[in-house]
Amino acid sequence: MKSVSYSRIIYTLLLLSLGHVVAAQTTKTSAAAQYENAIIRAEQFMDQRNYRQAKAEYENALKIDISASYPRMKLQQIKQFYSDTQDETRYNQFIKQGDQFFSRQDYDKAHEQYEWALIMKPTENYPQGRIKELEEAKILLLQKRNAYSRSVAIADSLYAKKDYRQAINEYLYASGLLPTETYPRKKIDELNKIFDSARKELNTYDQAIADADQAYMIQDYFSALAGYRKALKMRPYESYPANMIQRISDAQADKLTAEETFAKLLATADQLFASSDYATARLNYEQALRLKPAETHPKKRITEIEIIFAKRAETAESLAKALELGEQHFEKKEYAQALSQFETAKKLDANNIVAGERISTIRDILKQTADFESIVNQADNLFNESAYADARKKYEEALLKRPGHTHSATRIAEIDAVLAYLAEQEQTYQQAITRADVANKAKEYQTALTQYRLAGSIKPDESYPILQISSINAFLQQEDDNRKAFEAAISKADQQFSEGKYQQAIVSYQEALSLNTENTHARRRIDEARSLISQAETDAAYEKALAEARFNEDNKRLVEAWKAYQAASSLKPNESLPKEKMAALGAILEAEKRRIREVYEKAIANGNRYYESKVFDQAIEAYQEAASLMPDVPYPNEMIEKIRKYIEDRLLADLVSEPVMIAVGDEKKFSFQPVEMRVRRNTYVIIKINFESTEPSRFFLNYGLGDQRSGGIVMRNPGGRTSNEFLIRVSAQDRWYRVDNNWLSIFAEGTGVSVTQLRISAGD
Repeated sequence: MKSVSYSRIIYTLLLLSLGHVVAAQTTKTSAAAQYENAIIRAEQFMDQRNYRQAKAEYENALKIDISASYPRMKLQQIKQFYSDTQDETRYNQFIKQGDQFFSRQDYDKAHEQYEWALIMKPTENYPQGRIKELEEAKILLLQKRNAYSRSVAIADSLYAKKDYRQAINEYLYASGLLPTETYPRKKIDELNKIFDSARKELNTYDQAIADADQAYMIQDYFSALAGYRKALKMRPYESYPANMIQRISDAQADKLTAEETFAKLLATADQLFASSDYATARLNYEQALRLKPAETHPKKRITEIEIIFAKRAETAESLAKALELGEQHFEKKEYAQALSQFETAKKLDANNIVAGERISTIRDILKQTADFESIVNQADNLFNESAYADARKKYEEALLKRPGHTHSATRIAEIDAVLAYLAEQEQTYQQAITRADVANKAKEYQTALTQYRLAGSIKPDESYPILQISSINAFLQQEDDNRKAFEAAISKADQQFSEGKYQQAIVSYQEALSLNTENTHARRRIDEARSLISQAETDAAYEKALAEARFNEDNKRLVEAWKAYQAASSLKPNESLPKEKMAALGAILEAEKRRIREVYEKAIANGNRYYESKVFDQAIEAYQEAASLMPDVPYPNEMIEKIRKYIEDRLLADLVSEPVMIAVGDEKKFSFQPVEMRVRRNTYVIIKINFESTEPSRFFLNYGLGDQRSGGIVMRNPGGRTSNEFLIRVSAQDRWYRVDNNWLSIFAEGTGVSVTQLRISAGD
């Protein structure tokens, strides 16, 4: 009994924490609550001395909070009573995984694995030493990461300023701090390419200067100018080619007018500006401006070039900042913020390799995270729908993608506990049904009722225990009715006998014997009465009884006919006719009883099925049919009242506050706010009506939106009474569900009506 009690406690806790109640509210259990639930289960298993399960639950608690001391202490206590052969294997596995994480510098996961190894073997020195090592390594790694971040930021700033020599030194230093990081190596490769390009450019520059000098020496100024300009375009910060260009220009100025020189310089500058050679263009604009200081065009172009250079510097600075912030967020696993920064960097520099690779990596991580969360959400939905086997598979799939995921591991433990409890409940239910069936067959009705009630409390939705209880109660009620009828017949017969009404007394005693064939008092009194009646009186009474029996039989009043034949047989026991008639009528009456019983049980089964499916209108019809067949059995009427209360409690709209009269041929419309779609799947309209006539009649229930009618239902009043109540499942019609209907109407036909209640209620 103690085991069952604890199982029920576990089940109750699970249902409360997981929202597995009628309302089916979905909630997420906090880590603290999960930890407490695991401890509670572990303590219960300890009380039962089920050390294996207790050990598993304490370990589940540690999976939620690895730093908790209480479950560790309890696990050491368990070792005194229970030795788990798997602990050695698990210890070695934890050590192996911890060493692997340690070698990859994943110190948090390594620490967790060594902690689990210590839980298996608390006195082992190796995991303790490794934990100490990794704590020191974590501090060193943190220092390296901080130094790395500072070095990369400095290098990026130098890179943006084109101080490539100092930048490459910083990138080399950063790469030495964290060799696994790819960013510094990529920047070093970029700088080496820049240096290679610079060396090639220097060779080309030197050759251009040499060629220009050669042309200048032979006074080929046109070729010399082309050479010096080529050199200046490659290295705009060099003064020599600029000075030589100026010297040649000054030399030519003697031959050209200032106007011609200005026009030529301006044309050359505009051409260079158009081809984005801003440095050389600026030099030509400045030379032109020296010739004509008042000209605005060179000034404007020089200003534009300065703005372009400033924007380039600003872009380079923004790019470096975006990359730096992106890396910081990436290290903290703040992937959404990191993605935003790297996308900003990509917009600033579409060819930036680091930003492109980081964006690709982050999107892969986010997709994997979304896939993982989708699996967990599917598992949670299945869990909340009580599809435990399917939910367990999904949680296992989640654990394959992310080993050690606490939520999935905890849910698997909860599912195992629920399934174990359900299996235990199923076994208890089947045992109770078996004992009840055996007792029922042996006519031990009170024992049978107790066991059927126990089975019904375990599975309230099962119809079999309910039907059996109803059947036994009906039988016991019949037995009690027979006892009372027997006592009344004996009392009546004794009174008639004492008054000398022997013929009537014999009939009454015979009626009593039909209810209790073993009663000796009735038999003795019948013999005494017969001895006191004359033959003439007997013949007259016999013929009268036969005549009454034939009359009742001809008019299909079979029960009364059977009683009259019984009275005749009691007067003349040796006559065969009354006995034959009683046997024939008795068979007919017994068959009718069986038929009524079968129809009753079928109606109850239909009612229970509709009730469980929340099709309440058809459930009420089935229960009403059952009640009409066996009015003395309370179960059908109890279920009808239960349904009506359930629907009344889920009121959505009350449309009538006082009686509304509707004359024959008239229609009244009642407005309401549209019912939410999620509720419209199972909606009922409850109508209470007083009719002006008891004759059968009809009325029409319509509904719609605005000026449009969406649908309607024809309702029939069977007549015979002036008032009636109707439960109408309007959600059975498609347009009630799909349309946001906002009015109901009632049209009276055949007789006027008074509507005393008109309500809309939810069925679930």
